[in-house]
Amino acid sequence: YGTQRPNTATDDGIHALGKLKAMIISAMRQEEMQEVFVTSGSLLKNAKLLSNHLSTCFQYVIPQMAELLHEGNRDGSMCVEDVGTTAELLTVYLNIWCVPSILPTIPEQFINRFLLLRRQAEAAGVPFIDDDVMAACMDHARRWLK
Repeated sequence: YGTQRPNTATDDGIHALGKLKAMIISAMRQEEMQEVFVTSGSLLKNAKLLSNHLSTCFQYVIPQMAELLHEGNRDGSMCVEDVGTTAELLTVYLNIWCVPSILPTIPEQFINRFLLLRRQAEAAGVPFIDDDVMAACMDHARRWLK
């Protein structure tokens, strides 16, 4: 993937990278879902819920992420060499490591997780954590984490 193809939007006019950014920002801003996470406590204390979450990630989220990465390679908004492994990495980071109800955290550590994920994602060819995503992350940390 030494050459970058020109960016070409999909039929809906949005690049795959833009879709990924929008999904992350939307997830952080869904107040009803955040309230459920906050009131439900740690998923680590409920093996069945955690098992269901992990199963969903492995069965559905990783394949969906892989398809989005393939789309990003096709439209030129991403340049991912190893789509399968990158889909797994991003899914684990976003759906386990960056979910405070699974891995409890404080605001500063949550933000630091996204800063590290930003560097990792950029190195993998998926620069989806831009200033807008970081702003949503910081707002989420201030509003929902103690």
